[in-house]
Parts: sequence; structure tokens; C-alpha cells
Amino acid sequence: MNIVFISNQPFPIGMAGSKRIRLFAEHLAKNNSVKVIVVGKNNGNNTFKGVFKKVDFSFTKFNRIQTFLSFFKIKNILKQNFKTGEQNIIFLYDGIGLTNFLFAALGKKMGYKIVTDVVEDYSVHQEKTSFLLSTLHKINCFFEKRTFKFVDGVIVISNCLMTKFERLNFANNPLILIPVSAENLFQPVVKTKKNDFFTFIYSGSYGIKDGIDILIGAFDFLTQRHKKVHLILAGKISNSIKNKIAGNKNIIDVGMVDENKYFDFIGNADVLLMTRINSKYANSGFPFKLGEYLATSNAVIATSISDVEKYLIDKQDVILAEPSNINSLVQAMEYALSDKERLISIGINGRKKCEIFFNPKINGELLNNFFTQVFKNDSNISQ
Repeated sequence: MNIVFISNQPFPIGMAGSKRIRLFAEHLAKNNSVKVIVVGKNNGNNTFKGVFKKVDFSFTKFNRIQTFLSFFKIKNILKQNFKTGEQNIIFLYDGIGLTNFLFAALGKKMGYKIVTDVVEDYSVHQEKTSFLLSTLHKINCFFEKRTFKFVDGVIVISNCLMTKFERLNFANNPLILIPVSAENLFQPVVKTKKNDFFTFIYSGSYGIKDGIDILIGAFDFLTQRHKKVHLILAGKISNSIKNKIAGNKNIIDVGMVDENKYFDFIGNADVLLMTRINSKYANSGFPFKLGEYLATSNAVIATSISDVEKYLIDKQDVILAEPSNINSLVQAMEYALSDKERLISIGINGRKKCEIFFNPKINGELLNNFFTQVFKNDSNISQ
């Protein structure tokens, strides 16, 4: 197969979206021709073109207006990457919308099969965004309802999205759930922690869905009872959050962690935290960080949102807290502090579940088989 990934996510270095694409692409590149085309803005951490682990990639600068007006530019990109005599497929990240529908429409006319990977439900989006981006989400809802007119198959990241797209799939095209993948599942962790403070770590985004206010409130309460505890926050933190943590010396803001040091960083926690709230938007997706957390063999406290309980058992593979509930999160933290031997067992069991559900090799093969199904489905229809 000739597989062309098209997205606005940086490559190869980037956040959750970049990692999802890269892990898929790396696995597929073992037996297929794979190209990653980044359209949008360069994050400054990547070159404009190159080869990474057998994956050829390039960056093409588009702003949002150019993406849906540059008919001939898009057509040329697709023509250049089409391979006559091979099964050609386009993987469009993050659904079909205003900024990428031309890739799908023109690609289908050229003979590509089109597959999209849906990881969020923007119809219930609640994060703070610009007026332009908010308008774009509303327009994309129009395209979303017509997804299967543009594509030959859909990948989703959660059961919530699976249910939604089952309702939209009147043509009965291939549809599959492929969860997050943990790259660090196959990497050793270098333990360097030396102090005797019990360390909770939260790393990632700081949007409304992430429940940071709940987390800070719970930890403030915890430090009234326990003095030798640290909460380390990693990532880009707003000034409003910095003001909220300023009065608690046990909360440490380390900012952005270097990509090459990140897995060792989270590997040195006593407990890792995933604190999404109980909103439609939070429940529609699935936290990418949870797979990486579990892969460290450290215990994880997670709120019971989305599909978490479909994969993990409370007090066995993970410590669960009720979403949007400060008292429940405090209780989960105190449970972690109360029994360190049990904590080790939870961490080990969590990694075992990660090997089953969030394994890049298994999930990569699911995608490879899905692509095969997309072509098979077409041949069945033609018969």
C-alpha cells in the first residue's frame, strides 16, 4: 500500500496528535510506502522535510484560508504522491472539515481511498478559543454529519465517538475504534528521584476539560494533612493557574519538559494524575497521556471518564476518582499515600493493561488490517 498521512500536526516532534500519527506511520512503514504531509504552521522543533524511522515527511505551509482555497496546490500534492499500480490511501487526521475536505474530495477522484481518524467531538467543544476557531468548529459540524460522503472508512478513539459515527454511517462503511498508543512501553525508565517527598505529577494540557482547578483544590486540601508531598505540574501553564498555585510551596511548576527527557520525567513520579472533568467534550475523546502514564509502571490516579473503566479496574490497575469531585480526588490521593506496597502492584498491573490495550504494535496492526478492509469493502461493493 501507498499511505499518505495528511494533518496539521507537527512531525515528528509534537504533542498527542503528532505522536498518534507518528506511531501509526512508523508501524506501517515496515511493509508499506508511507509519507506524512504536514499542512499548517511549523512548530519550530522540526525540519521542513526529511526521513524519520523510514517515514518520509514534508511540511507545506498553509494558513486556514489557503487550505480550502488552494485547489491546484492540493491537487499537485496529491498527484505527486499517488503511485500508479498500488493501493493508494489518504489518512486525514481529526475528522473531515472545512480545512481538509478538498484533500478528501480531490483524493477520491484521483483514486485514493480516504480514511479519517476522529479523536474529538467538536460539536460539544467548550475550551476557550478565538472567534475564528470557534466559528471553524461550528462549520466543521456541518461536514461531520456528511463524513461518509467524503471517506471510505473512519477510525475513532472512543466508544462515545463510535456510537456517534455508527448513527452517521448509513452506507455501512468500515468503522473501527483504535485507542491511544504508548510509545514508552518499550523504553526503559531511568530512575533519578532522590528526595523523600511523595511526588504526584500532572503533565499535559491545561484546558477546561483537564480539571486543573479541581486538582489544585484537592492538593491544597491534601497538604493540610500531609507535609511531605509535592505536586509537579509540567506543560504550558497560564498566568491565572500560576496565581492559584503561588500560595502553595508544595506545588512546583517545571514548565515544558524536553521531549528527550519526558518519559524519564514521568517515570520518576510516585503517582501520575489524569483529572479530566465530567463534560461531554471530555468524555467524547480519550486522554493520550493515560497510555504513557501506565507504561511507566507507576500508579495512576485517573478520573472515571470516557472509556477508562472499560480498560482499567479501580484499585487493581488504576486508582479511580469521580470526575469534577474534589473530595473524591483527595480520597484517591490519600489512598495512594496509605499503602505503598499496594501502589507498586497497581503500577505493575496498569502496565500489563497498557501492553494489551495501548500497545503501538497491536494498534498499528489494527490500522493496517483496517486499511485492507477498506479496499476489500470496495471490491465487495463492485461485485
